[in-house]
Amino acid sequence: MAALQALKENIVYLVSERSDEVLYRSPWYGKWARGRIISFNTSPPYANANG
Repeated sequence: MAALQALKENIVYLVSERSDEVLYRSPWYGKWARGRIISFNTSPPYANANG
């Protein structure tokens, strides 16, 4: 559980260090913004696992 908490804190830190411009207003992976890719790969898998 400690490893999961540390990973979550690391993700939150990395996101908080970036501006909205960097996260959502410029393509990073094809047409997708960095913030969208982060969102896609973090919260939805947990929501699906809980379902």
